[in-house]
Amino acid sequence: MNEINFLEDYISNPFLSALLYLIVFFVIAKIADFIIIKILKRLAKKTKTDFDDRIISFAHQPIFFTIFLIGFIVAFSQFELKEKLEIAFNSTIYSIILIIWTFSAIKVTRLFLELIFEKLSDSTGLSKDIFPLFSVTSKTVIIIIFASTILSIWKVDITPIIASAGIAGAAIAFAAKDAFANLFGGISIFLDKPFKIGDVIEIEENQRGKVLNIGLRSTRIYTPSGTMLTVPNAEIANARIINESLITPLAKVSLDLRVSLNSDGRLVEKILLDIANNYALAVKEPAPVVRFLEFSESSLKFLLIIWIEDISKTFAARNDINYEIKKRFSEKGIEIALPQREVHIRNEKTE
Repeated sequence: MNEINFLEDYISNPFLSALLYLIVFFVIAKIADFIIIKILKRLAKKTKTDFDDRIISFAHQPIFFTIFLIGFIVAFSQFELKEKLEIAFNSTIYSIILIIWTFSAIKVTRLFLELIFEKLSDSTGLSKDIFPLFSVTSKTVIIIIFASTILSIWKVDITPIIASAGIAGAAIAFAAKDAFANLFGGISIFLDKPFKIGDVIEIEENQRGKVLNIGLRSTRIYTPSGTMLTVPNAEIANARIINESLITPLAKVSLDLRVSLNSDGRLVEKILLDIANNYALAVKEPAPVVRFLEFSESSLKFLLIIWIEDISKTFAARNDINYEIKKRFSEKGIEIALPQREVHIRNEKTE
C-alpha cells in the first residue's frame, strides 16, 4: 500500500514527472541515433557513392536533438504555468530546432549542388566558377524560409513583409528581365544539351564557331576569323542551331563557285576533287565532296566541301583553295562565270 502511494506521489510530482519524460525522450533519441549510425550508415557504405553517407552524417545529430528537445516541451507541460509563459517556452524550443535543421539544410544543399556541378561539368563543360553563385543563392533562399518560419512561430504577422517583398521582387524582376532571360536560357542549354564545349556550331545570322565556354549568362564561341564571339543565352535558346560536331568533330569548309555554261562539268568536278584531295589541311576522312548543284541564268553552280581539323584555319583554307582553283581553271581554259545581262535596245521613230 505504501508503494502504491509512493508511485502516485511520484507521478503527481511535476518535477519528477518532467524528469521521467526527459529521460524517456533522451533514450528514444539515443535509440534513433544508434539506428541511424550503426544500421543506416552500414547500409550506405555498400553503395557506390559517398553521397548518402554524408547525408546520414549531417542528419543524425539534428534528429537526435529534435527528439530530445521535444521531450523538453512534453516535460515542461507537466507544470501548470501561465499560457503566455508556456507559449514562449515552446516557441523557444521550436526556434532552436529550426535553427539546427536550417544549418543542416544548408550543408545538404551545398553537398547536393557539388554533386550536380560535378556531373554537369563533366557532360556539358559548365564552369565550376559559378558554383559560389548557386551556393549563395540557395543559402539565401533557406535563410529567407527560416526567417519567415521563425516569425510565424512567434506569431508575428508577416503579411506586410510578404507584400513589400512581392513589390520589391516585381521591381527587381522587371529591371533584370534580360538577365533572367539569359539565366533561364543557360539553364535550358544545360538541360537540353544541344551542344557542349568543343563542338562547332552555327547559329542564325551565320554566327559560326567552336564553343569554348558555356556560362549562365552567355556562351563564348571562337569564330573562324580568330575572334571571340559572346552570344547571350536567351538568343541561343530561341535560335536554330546547327551542331556540325554531331556528325564529325572536324570543321567544314564549303565553297560555292560558278563556271560558264559552255564549261565541261565533269572536268570541273575532276579538278576540284584533285585540288581538295591534295590540299595539305584537308583530312582524308570524311572525303572531300563536289556537287553540281544547278543551272543558273548564265552559269553552272558547283559546291566544294572539305573538312579540316582546326576551325581557326577556315579562312586560310578558303584562301589557298581559291587561288589554286583560279590557277587550274586558267590552265584548262575554264571560265569563272560573272553575272551577265542581255540588253535589247528598241529603236522607235518619233514623230
